Amino acid sequence: AVLFRHDLPAGVAADGTPPAAHPPLRWVSENLRWLFALEPSETESPGWYESRVHPDDRASLLSTLAELPQAESVVLEYRLLHGDGTFRWVRDERRIRTDREDGSLAPDAKEVEVVGVLTDITRSQELEAARVAAEGASRAKTEFLSRMSHELRTPLTAVLGFGQLL
Repeated sequence: AVLFRHDLPAGVAADGTPPAAHPPLRWVSENLRWLFALEPSETESPGWYESRVHPDDRASLLSTLAELPQAESVVLEYRLLHGDGTFRWVRDERRIRTDREDGSLAPDAKEVEVVGVLTDITRSQELEAARVAAEGASRAKTEFLSRMSHELRTPLTAVLGFGQLL
């Protein structure tokens, strides 16, 4: 898993548009190297995160992150570009951390930040897809055998009946 910290994202604009960019990271664990083949220093450039999120997942991700101040924690699953050029499924868990004992976002809270963990769930997604495909194949096989059994039984009954007459 990759641990990280970043500033609280800006909220949704009055017209409902989510923020245009992911807030810069304050810190990211060294696990980024072996899990995603990325150097922690790569996270310092503006827009690095958005450029690595799959285009189909980007709007949903930014919209959900904009809701984080109200939700105080979010769990997301989306595709992130690995250093080898392939997309990997990640589980992204984030929550707000403050200096208050109750952890609330009260107006007097200081040191408001988001802490999170990214976990590579590509293998679980692949296994789930394989399970769904196997269940579909099993249903198709069962239906095929059921129909073939019926199709064979009907003419065989006639042949057997004719054979008994002889």
